[in-house]
Amino acid sequence: MLHPGHTSADRHDITARVFKQKLQSLTNYIVKQRVFGTTRCCMYSIEWQKRGLPHAHILLWLVERIQSDQIDDIICAEIPDPITDPELHDVVSTNIIHGPCGAISPQSPCMVNGKCSKCYPRQLTAETITGNDGYPLHRRRSPDDNGRSITTKVKGNDVVVDNMHLENGQRVYFTASNAAQRAETPPATTLTSFFEICQSDLFARTLLYSKMPRYYTWNASTKKFHRRKQGDVVLDHPGMRSTDALGRIYTVHHKNDECFYLRLLLVNARGPTSFESLRTVNGVVYPTVRAACQELNLLENDNHRDTTLAEASISASPCTLFSIIFSTCFPSNPSDLWNKYKDNMSKDMLHQICVSSRSPDLEATRLGMPAPARGMNDVFTRELEREHDYDRHELSQSVQPNVPLLNPQQREVYGILMKAVDDGDGSHYSCEIRHCGSSCFSWHSDHIVRRLPHSALKLPLNLETIEQPTCNIAKNSAMTKILIVTKIIIWDECTMAHKRALEALDGTLKDLRKDSRCIGGAMVLLSGDLRQTLPVISRSIAADEINACLK
Repeated sequence: MLHPGHTSADRHDITARVFKQKLQSLTNYIVKQRVFGTTRCCMYSIEWQKRGLPHAHILLWLVERIQSDQIDDIICAEIPDPITDPELHDVVSTNIIHGPCGAISPQSPCMVNGKCSKCYPRQLTAETITGNDGYPLHRRRSPDDNGRSITTKVKGNDVVVDNMHLENGQRVYFTASNAAQRAETPPATTLTSFFEICQSDLFARTLLYSKMPRYYTWNASTKKFHRRKQGDVVLDHPGMRSTDALGRIYTVHHKNDECFYLRLLLVNARGPTSFESLRTVNGVVYPTVRAACQELNLLENDNHRDTTLAEASISASPCTLFSIIFSTCFPSNPSDLWNKYKDNMSKDMLHQICVSSRSPDLEATRLGMPAPARGMNDVFTRELEREHDYDRHELSQSVQPNVPLLNPQQREVYGILMKAVDDGDGSHYSCEIRHCGSSCFSWHSDHIVRRLPHSALKLPLNLETIEQPTCNIAKNSAMTKILIVTKIIIWDECTMAHKRALEALDGTLKDLRKDSRCIGGAMVLLSGDLRQTLPVISRSIAADEINACLK
């Protein structure tokens, strides 16, 4: 059904009809053959990708619900067994292996800013668990855990691929001559080739970057654009032909500043011949693409935010408002807003610090920041006094009559802990330690006691979504000094806490105490009962809950 020289991409009507037949066949197979069990009802929604290719999102209601431990029986994200299912193995190894990308193929289409936009390599896991976003992380076993691998070719070299590969575990092939050549003359990209053709082709200089595919084709081997030889004739431009091909520029997050503003220029500037010409506006070369965007009035005006900060400086807290504007509203020129209102915000910060530190006599330096040396010792002293806010005599009167009442097991633990405290490498419960006069720091995981770990250690609230959490404690803070001199840490009801909370404490104390030993060499006593409530993980399965527990 194709005309000479055409491909399936030229006949979307045929593609849509074939897709419809395949979708109907698949739906009948699932429903009538009861692949997942008896289906109560079924619906689907068809969407089209940017290239015009359709795909369907199918939703099934089953009479009997699929349980979490049946996911691996239905969905497989691993390389199939070539012996038991050779046909599926061939399909997967030929069509459904991602990349390999990364260092093996940095020019892969999925690579954005040096990282794979499809989140590869994926995490290896022995069983399916729920990810941070609520979606499952499917089982991907390593070769050492009965996982499989295949050998594929990338740029003529054999590369071993397993269930989407370990990070920094890829094979890299290079020679000294190749490395030097790549450093001197980096390979061309579609953008640099666009600059190059705009230098010699007058018609190209009238185009936006996104319009190039309409009139030019990209040769991947030569890394150059060439005029189209087929298509409709372009009036008043001999030799030029056009098609209905669409150009696409990848979306860039606004936090990636220079790339974001570069993309903004590319969708507005016609025929640039270099990066410098992109930054040139009315004959003036601006130092950054952001400045060029500002001069071209491509960025939003900050007048409204300026007025809001001016009002807040009179009647409210400009610090908080400035933080909200800076983090959520993306002002076009935040430095101007800061320079204009920094004096008001400095006064606001000084007032807040005076209130929190109970030091009304604090002053600000010439730079508008509070002098750090004046109040820090006072804050440290107050924090230390709070930790020593107990009566030794009263504690002694409580301990001495109760020690003889300990049963043999308790007495054994008591002796071990007290010896560890005396030797400097152990821990004990807080009342006895405070009775001995040492510095002790304690907190609990439940909500009925004086200090909570999240409050004391500044733990992040979303521990389950952070792979390597840390405590938000500054190195020059009073809490840091407290943790450095602390002899023992008692964590009660630890079984209710997420295991990453303890991992965050471990990493933070190693850094603050400059000690690579576990918990920075501090003595720790964990207490709790596994029969109590375990960490609550939303939208999870049993494997997620076990994965979050201290073991």
